[in-house]
Amino acid sequence: MTLMCSPHQHTSYERSMTLMCSPHQHTSYERSMTLMCSTQHTSYERSMTLMCSPHQHTSYERSMTLMCSPHQHTSYERSMTLMCSPHQHTSYERSMTLKCSPQHTSYEPSMTLKCSPHHTSYERSMTLKCSPHQHTSYERAIDDPEV
Repeated sequence: MTLMCSPHQHTSYERSMTLMCSPHQHTSYERSMTLMCSTQHTSYERSMTLMCSPHQHTSYERSMTLMCSPHQHTSYERSMTLMCSPHQHTSYERSMTLKCSPQHTSYEPSMTLKCSPHHTSYERSMTLKCSPHQHTSYERAIDDPEV
């Protein structure tokens, strides 16, 4: 998927999906995302919630802002919360690269979320680039979860 917005265009993207862990465990995945592009900055906002069975609640919340100034100054702000019960081990792995040059600013994260004993994996990759004319492209790939 690729989202492109002009300097005076607001692009919003909303998506919801359900991940099934096992017959005795239901995992829901809800996500909302907004991409806003202007001459001064590009902002990216995202919120996600992961919920498992009634005896286990895993929540993941994240908000991020990417700002590019005319001089290619890039700021990155992020807040995240991961919660899980003692009955299920949840691991979260993430790697990120932020690059800034006179021509573009790229943001490349990768994330893996795993739950046991019922294995649930979440893999994601994204690239965000800003050109001098504030043309913003958003590319994302998500692999199917392993049940």
